[in-house]
Amino acid sequence: MEVELQEVLNDLEPLKRSLSVSSHYASISKLKE
Repeated sequence: MEVELQEVLNDLEPLKRSLSVSSHYASISKLKE
């Protein structure tokens, strides 16, 4: 069970990174307006 949980967390890592990157870009584009 713990192994499955670790795999899920590993899948979430890049997802969280891409989310933070896209929100980062969103705030940058707001600044440019």
